[in-house]
Amino acid sequence: MAQVNEQKSPIPTEIAMKTRVYSFVLDLLVISVIQKGIMLAFRGFLKIVFYQFALTTQKQVISGLAGVDLLSLLIVFWGYFTLSFYLAKGQTIGKMLFNLRIISKSDNVHQELNFKQSAMRSLGYLVCYLSANILFIIPFLRKDRKGIPDWFSKTWVGPSAASKKYMRIMTLPDNVILFPVQQELFVYRPPNPDKKIINE
Repeated sequence: MAQVNEQKSPIPTEIAMKTRVYSFVLDLLVISVIQKGIMLAFRGFLKIVFYQFALTTQKQVISGLAGVDLLSLLIVFWGYFTLSFYLAKGQTIGKMLFNLRIISKSDNVHQELNFKQSAMRSLGYLVCYLSANILFIIPFLRKDRKGIPDWFSKTWVGPSAASKKYMRIMTLPDNVILFPVQQELFVYRPPNPDKKIINE
């Protein structure tokens, strides 16, 4: 018999945190490769023109390399997530491989992230990253599994529409969407004060 209860989010929060961690770590590896490639190209450029600088300029360049390295990392970090979320419909390389996506909270599960949401979520990641990753612990301590990036952008992590492991979407005549997740059937009705979510 169907049991009716209220849910704050159309996507179940039981998506394994380890899957989210794996996808994020993979994204960090991709970011590291991109940033290292940029710095190698920059250092290669410096080797060509370095000895043409005055001695004082050479010293300034050497002392400033650490700052350039950090700045390039922050730019690549923010740019990678922002452009990935915006251009790839809420997904990064890591989330694609693990069948996850970022879902907009402002309308329904099919709404794509706009640039502001993508940028704000990336900013949330950056804030957590600059805290020596300490703030990334927050989702592990909350029942809804949300953290600073979710609050900044008003989005959350859900299964991708293409995922067969986590969900299969079926649109019914009354515009009901079914989410079979981990042996349970989650039924989502679009935001409407007169409609509820049924957990069978």
